[in-house]
Amino acid sequence: MDLLIFSDNCQAHDYFSSFRRNKFFSGPAYYSLNELKKRVSLAEIKNIPTLIYLDRSTLSEEETTSLFRFLSRKRGIYWGLIDPQNHTRDIGALFHQGGVDYAGSSILQDVISLKRLKGVQKYLHEYRKVIVDNPPDKEQAAIQNDLTPVRQGWREIVPGKEYTFFLMYIELDDRSEMEKKYGSSNLAVALNSFRDYVESSIQPYGGRLWIWSRFGGIALFPFSPNSNDFICSVFRMRLFKELYDVEASLFPNFISLRIVLHAGNLVYVKENTGQVISDTLNSLFHLGQKYAEKGNLYVTEEVFPYLPVRLKDYFVPAADFDGRRILRMKIPGY
Repeated sequence: MDLLIFSDNCQAHDYFSSFRRNKFFSGPAYYSLNELKKRVSLAEIKNIPTLIYLDRSTLSEEETTSLFRFLSRKRGIYWGLIDPQNHTRDIGALFHQGGVDYAGSSILQDVISLKRLKGVQKYLHEYRKVIVDNPPDKEQAAIQNDLTPVRQGWREIVPGKEYTFFLMYIELDDRSEMEKKYGSSNLAVALNSFRDYVESSIQPYGGRLWIWSRFGGIALFPFSPNSNDFICSVFRMRLFKELYDVEASLFPNFISLRIVLHAGNLVYVKENTGQVISDTLNSLFHLGQKYAEKGNLYVTEEVFPYLPVRLKDYFVPAADFDGRRILRMKIPGY
């Protein structure tokens, strides 16, 4: 279970001073109150039960109530209140609103101990029926979401059958400008160079270009819930884009590109890819062509749980699209 603390009070670390790293909780991680909505939204997408403590020292009654309403709508998020000045008049009402713990001044004098947090866990398990002891099994979670692991990678895939893939949409920005500025032969050579860059970036990680149309296309990675190779290849490719601009690109100017990562099922074919009927593929094209903004990299809520933990902090919630939650990579320098 993840443990997050949100406070603008410099004493917040002291309230958890007796806490030590252990097998029951991941954390604690400390954040300012203005990061609460972003961090909680990320925690919800991770699909791991998360216990947060909200410090109301610097919050008005109206601000506190508003945050309670926000937290009550989040799946897998359980919250307690830190109240050093005992501002809360009706503690029982906190639990009616969904709270799971309250720490007033007398509790905070003795600090919040692991014993107390394990008591909160026990309450969640016995009365809220929350499974808090073990992290979710990624493979079982994938199967429950109709995502079937492809255990032997490309060796297992037979054309004409349906499989689960991680999919990457990638396309160069400013297509019309390029077609106006560059001669057709020079543009064709430059575009081939870009395709080679994409292909060489994903092949070592099990990715294959599947659909390509001059300025971009779709790459496939056989779905493996316990492997992070696909995101590592795309992450590296996006970060090294400027090196490609300087060292290998045949475009006269630095390029801009947009990328979307998604996961879902489709029938794999080698030919006539334009005739494939797939909700997954349609969703990806809509995201890449109608939603994605220039120069950005996005992942859908289907992909985010499978990102390496060390990379998740590089993504922030973006606007939803077609009822799907989307996260955007924080691009250095942008």
